[in-house]
Amino acid sequence: MHKDIILASSSPRRKELLSQITPNFIVIGSDVSEKVLPGEDAEVCAIRLAEEKARNVIEKIGDRYIVIGADTIVSLDNEIIGQPKDKADAKRILEKLSKTCHTVITGVAIILTDENRIIRFAVKSKVWMKELSPEIIEKYIASGEPMGKAGACSIQGRGGDLIEKYEGSFTNIVGFPVEEIREALAKICKG
Repeated sequence: MHKDIILASSSPRRKELLSQITPNFIVIGSDVSEKVLPGEDAEVCAIRLAEEKARNVIEKIGDRYIVIGADTIVSLDNEIIGQPKDKADAKRILEKLSKTCHTVITGVAIILTDENRIIRFAVKSKVWMKELSPEIIEKYIASGEPMGKAGACSIQGRGGDLIEKYEGSFTNIVGFPVEEIREALAKICKG
């Protein structure tokens, strides 16, 4: 790729997944507050936040880069389920998701800064949670893993044991849909 790639995220999961596409990139975290606007659709919200994160980093670095922003949202019956605020909120979220099918949506914005070109898209996957007993929920929360995770669950970690099955992109559920981003990078780099 002819330009430096910047990942507008300090997420270790996203960094690890982007390294599957290219070993050479720069990580610059964004300062964007992940607020949902009143009445905002989950997919629209994820794409908007991804673009805001990318543009926030562009303000810091200028042009001649490819900047990738991503935001992952969990949606259950059209309700956006964010990251838990604390342990009590993690418990509430996990109880709500127990024995349900929810959607994981990752919005992606890839901006070619010096040409002011942008590709925006969202990838959706379905996740079916097992029935979670109070004991399982408490043990999982005690691990600390739910904190900082959309839907209070990390499928690639211990949270994988809470999942009955999933449909769609595994890397999307983790928070960075590798195949779709690889295709979009190829497209934006070809012009």
